[in-house]
Amino acid sequence: MKTFASCLFISLFSTGFINGAHQGYGDSVRVRFRATVNGQPLKFDSTYTNSFGEDFTVTAFRFYVGHLALNNSNNTWVKSRTAYHLVDAKISTSEIIEIPRGTKKITKLKFQVGVDSLDNVSGAQDGDLDPAHGMFWTWNTGYVMAKLEGNSSFSKVPTGSFTYHIGGYKGVDKAIRNIELSISNEMAIAILQSKTDDLIVDVEIGKWFDSVHPLKIAEKSFVHGPGPTAKLYADNYSTMFSIANDMKP
Repeated sequence: MKTFASCLFISLFSTGFINGAHQGYGDSVRVRFRATVNGQPLKFDSTYTNSFGEDFTVTAFRFYVGHLALNNSNNTWVKSRTAYHLVDAKISTSEIIEIPRGTKKITKLKFQVGVDSLDNVSGAQDGDLDPAHGMFWTWNTGYVMAKLEGNSSFSKVPTGSFTYHIGGYKGVDKAIRNIELSISNEMAIAILQSKTDDLIVDVEIGKWFDSVHPLKIAEKSFVHGPGPTAKLYADNYSTMFSIANDMKP
């Protein structure tokens, strides 16, 4: 069974990982996005049920995280040196980001889901913004901010699939969403005292269907482009993030 294991590392101190081996607590904090369905880690070969009683399986799940930053007790934001990260449920990726050493408790995590308007029109990109990753439409419509694909017996598409490619960076069609999450005092102290290296962000896929707006698979199985419907899905998935209480070394 394949599970979602895509990681983004933010080094608050010097890195504590050499050739994959842990060298002791307190050297770095790893921010890791963990996809879940109904509170359990995503498995691509499993069938799930959403809040409307619709069955579904997930075949692809990707989204852009931009401008990741941590806030400390001095109300100072410490930013990732890399502007954008493509989180892909089928590729286990990690990146260590060097950030100046600090000794204060972290209190908040913020980031955006999507790519800024300027970066949508800045010509050919590389790295995680490379169009070869399949997250770019055209220079007119820009990047896919988030993508969810799967299958459901409730889909109206002849193949039984659903595909939600959500984007839009212009005016009323803007699908970029800003996320800010509070870090519990317990977790902040654990990180400060080097009892854990991980700050895990759970990403609940079920929110795509039912959160701010009720969006049934039976009523909408295909969204490929900016517009009012894409914005509804963006509203929904903006609520899918939460800080987990896991404390892993």
